[in-house]
Amino acid sequence: MKTVTINIYQFSELSETAQMLAIEEHGEFLNSQGIEYEDEDGEMVTDYDYEHTKEDIIESIEMNNYYFYSNGELASCVTYCGKHPKAGITELTFKNQTFVL
Repeated sequence: MKTVTINIYQFSELSETAQMLAIEEHGEFLNSQGIEYEDEDGEMVTDYDYEHTKEDIIESIEMNNYYFYSNGELASCVTYCGKHPKAGITELTFKNQTFVL
């Protein structure tokens, strides 16, 4: 049997090139969601033409504690919170297997 180590990183630990990929991909996701705000009539409106700044994107990445592979690709992780039975636990799903971090 072979043992394989999978390294995942927080945004600040990535190389500059990997950070740029992470910013680009997360920016595309954020921009596809639009931004929701309340208009003058008190109605909620979603603006799909809004472009998030690089600083907005980085703040979103860091605020959500995303994990990445060394190349900047987003790792499939879930961190449970609130009253969930697994609150405080982060899990990585890789090749249909789930690992507790």
